[in-house]
Amino acid sequence: MKQLTELKLGAGGDLLLMCGPSLFAELTAHRLIDEYMLYVCPNALGHGTHLFRELPEPVKLKFKRTVPFASGVNLHHYAPVYG
Repeated sequence: MKQLTELKLGAGGDLLLMCGPSLFAELTAHRLIDEYMLYVCPNALGHGTHLFRELPEPVKLKFKRTVPFASGVNLHHYAPVYG
């Protein structure tokens, strides 16, 4: 996490990371995520990997915006609310 924190604080500052639930939970626990960009696809699978299952504690999210695509996919942007 130290190297990621250094990258985030360095020149440019913005990082885009696509990851699985374990790294996602680790980054969230260290408050290294400034914005969550969640793609919602219009499919009901009934199974799959749960992105938020491994979080150590609930995270309050503030809605920012949604970007709809012609395919039916929506990209939702949220900011974490740390308090």
